[in-house]
Amino acid sequence: EEMFFFFQAEDGIRDAQESRGLGDVYKRQEYMGNNILTKLEARLLASTQFKEKVMKFFQDKATQDGNYTTFTMTNLVNLGNSYQLPETGQPAYQLLDKSLFECDEMHKKQAKNYLVMKDYIERFIVKHLQSDDQQALKALEQVRVQLGKLRKSITAQNVLFGKKYQKLQKLMHSLQIAKKEKLKKNQKDFHKKIMRITSIAHQMTLYQKDIGREVTKFWLGLHSIEKARLCSVKNAFLGYFVKQVEIFGKNVSVDLPKKILESFNPETECNILLDPQQILKEEEIGLLRKLHSQFNASSFQLVEQGLTDFQFKDFRDDALVVKKYKCQRNTGTITNSFTDCEVVLTIDEYVLITDINKENEGQQTRVPQIKFKCSHAKATIRDKEPLIVDVAVTKPGLLINSHNKYILKFELLDRVGEFMFYVNQDIKK
Repeated sequence: EEMFFFFQAEDGIRDAQESRGLGDVYKRQEYMGNNILTKLEARLLASTQFKEKVMKFFQDKATQDGNYTTFTMTNLVNLGNSYQLPETGQPAYQLLDKSLFECDEMHKKQAKNYLVMKDYIERFIVKHLQSDDQQALKALEQVRVQLGKLRKSITAQNVLFGKKYQKLQKLMHSLQIAKKEKLKKNQKDFHKKIMRITSIAHQMTLYQKDIGREVTKFWLGLHSIEKARLCSVKNAFLGYFVKQVEIFGKNVSVDLPKKILESFNPETECNILLDPQQILKEEEIGLLRKLHSQFNASSFQLVEQGLTDFQFKDFRDDALVVKKYKCQRNTGTITNSFTDCEVVLTIDEYVLITDINKENEGQQTRVPQIKFKCSHAKATIRDKEPLIVDVAVTKPGLLINSHNKYILKFELLDRVGEFMFYVNQDIKK
C-alpha cells in the first residue's frame, strides 16, 4: 500500500535552493535534540560525581570515627595511676593522677560518642544516600537505552534521506521549469517519486517526535533525580550537624554551615539549574519560536511541545498540487450512501481521493483510497444532478483492462467545472 504525504517544511520546498528546505529543518531538529541530551547527560554526570563525593565523605568519616574508637579503646595508653610509688604502689601525686584518670575517661567517652556517630552515619546517612535515587536512576537508564535505539534508527534514515533529498531538489527544480510547459515523457510521474522521498521524511519526523518525547522524559527524570539528590544531601548534612551537637555539645563551627544549609531550597535551585534557558542555545530557542509562535523558553511545557509537536503541514500553493477539494463520494450502489472525502489533483495528472473520518480528520497525512491518472479517466455531469460527477476509470492491463466507476458529489458548481476541466483535458496545456 502506497503512502502519500502532503506537507510544507518551515518555508516550504519551492526550488533547488537549500537555505531553508526540508533537510535543513530535520538537521536542525536532530542537532537540537542531541545538543539538549548532551547537556543533560553532562549535568547528570556532574550530579552523580558530586553524590559519589558526598557518599565517600560520609563513608570515610564513619571509617575515621571507627578507627578512632578502636585505637582509643585498645591502643591509647591510660595515664591514670601510671605514676606510682615503688614501695606502696600508690599514686605519687594524687591531684595529677586524678586529673589524668579523668582525661582517660574523657577519651573513652569520646570514643563511645564517635562509635555512636559512626553507627548513625552508616545506618541512616549512608544507607539513605545509597537507596535514595536507585529507582529513578533505573528509569532514567531505560530512557537512555530507548534513545540509543532511536538514534540508530534515525542515523539509518538520515543516510537514505540525504541521497533522496538531493534528487528531490532536482525534481522540484524541474517542476518549476515544467509548470508552463508540456511535461516530457521522462518528466512524468513526479508525484510518485516525490511521495516516496516524502514518506522517508515522514518516517524521520516520527523518529524525531519519539526522540523529542524521550529527551523530554530524560529531562523530567533528571529533574526528579536532581531534586531528590539535593534533598537527600541536605537532609544528610542537617542530620549530621544535629547529631554532632547532640553528641558533642553546641559548637560554633557547626552553627554556621547548618544555618546556611537550612536556607537552601532544593526545588528552587534544581529549577534554576535545569531551566530551559540554561539548557537551550539561542539559535535553538529561535528555531522553536519560529516553529511555534506561542513558544516561551521559560515554560517547560512549551519547550516540551516544541520538541514533540514537530508535524507535517498541508501543501499550500505548492507546485505539486494543482487543486484540492472537499466533497463526498458514493460508497455503496445499493444504499446510495456518501462519505466525506478530499480530492487532490496533482501537476503530473494524478487524482487522489481520500476518505475523511473521525479517526483521520485531524491528521496531516492520510492514505488515499483511490488513485488514478487523468489520462485513464473520463468525467461526466449528471443531467438532473449538476453537483454529481460520474468518473469512469480504465486502467490498462497486460491482457485485459480494468474498469472502475466513482461518483463524487461537490458543494459548488464552480468546483464541478474545475474538476471536469482538469480530468477531461490535459492539465499541462
